[in-house]
Amino acid sequence: MDGVYVISKGTSQGRVAGADADGTRYVNYERVHQYPLYVYGNGGKTPDLTLMLRHPKTRITARKQGDGVTFDLVTSVKSSITEDHGAPRSPHAMEQEAEKQIESQIRDTFEKTKSRKIDSYGLVEHLYRHNLPLWQQEVSQRADPLERFKLGKVEVHVDILNASTYKYSD
Repeated sequence: MDGVYVISKGTSQGRVAGADADGTRYVNYERVHQYPLYVYGNGGKTPDLTLMLRHPKTRITARKQGDGVTFDLVTSVKSSITEDHGAPRSPHAMEQEAEKQIESQIRDTFEKTKSRKIDSYGLVEHLYRHNLPLWQQEVSQRADPLERFKLGKVEVHVDILNASTYKYSD
């Protein structure tokens, strides 16, 4: 991904470039039909596994915690293997590797965009639409509500539906 522009209340919050925007596609864009995920093992420079991800869906829940709001995210995505260069392993092991990488991207994007005061996940709007009393308490009268937002549990479920021509061990 080359980047995204975040628009809120009709004004641009700014541009989030390159890898800083990777987590956004899992949380905010359910209409993305497919895109690759390159899974790197052991800090390598070439990917051990390439998955084609389809139709991510994320469920967001918000709760008041301490002096701010904590958001829990549960993301599920379907995938298929397009390339496998790593050692033979079970589909479950491949799914776990992908889940860890996606969780890392989601957390990294949240922290980087929050530091720039950009709400790339649309959390303010989510509160407004799904928890109006919490929005009124934490967002409506604040100049920068993002500073009080935190990520809690980020749970990712990757389901490998097909392995193309690759064989794997169970």
